[in-house]
Amino acid sequence: MGDLWIQVLTRDDADLEKLSADFRPKVAAEDILGYEMEISRAPGDAALHDDAAMLYLELRRFDEAIEHFRTALRLKPGSAVGHYNLGTALTFARRLDEAAREYQAAIRIDPVYPKAHNNLGNVWLAQQKYDDAIREFEEAARLQPASAGALANLAAAYAAAGQFARASATADAALKLNPPEPLASDLRRQRSQYVQRQREFR
Repeated sequence: MGDLWIQVLTRDDADLEKLSADFRPKVAAEDILGYEMEISRAPGDAALHDDAAMLYLELRRFDEAIEHFRTALRLKPGSAVGHYNLGTALTFARRLDEAAREYQAAIRIDPVYPKAHNNLGNVWLAQQKYDDAIREFEEAARLQPASAGALANLAAAYAAAGQFARASATADAALKLNPPEPLASDLRRQRSQYVQRQREFR
């Protein structure tokens, strides 16, 4: 017998979003059962472990996600994406030192991996290692010159390090790329704060 789907007419978009938010975890949980069954039949399939890990991440079950990503990485050693995925799960679990090591491993394998540089920068920023964070965000922005998000992260790192002139200039550069909302509004608000802090420190 196939799955039974019930179509529900919602009153508005907010109701639809709530219904989707309530329904999606149930679907993900059912999908996980299916993936775990497939993994029991084919434990050496790295893609199955990756897919299961993504679902566990969605459900915020970080330990299970980490375990599956570790298994996938053992099955495909030398994979930059494998280290990146494991680093991301460790970041969600707030195991930042371990996450940093995985992002660094990804970068050693693929030095021009902008997402790995960006996420490593976020780890350093969370640990208040501002010079390290700036270095990684600068590299991410260099590798993605058309990314307003990369510049926004770099601006935030400059500001955290007290370099408000560089932060506001970088926010300006990001805004010139015409970023979508809500990033554009966030950048304008942050730029205003950077300029104000710059005045205070004169």
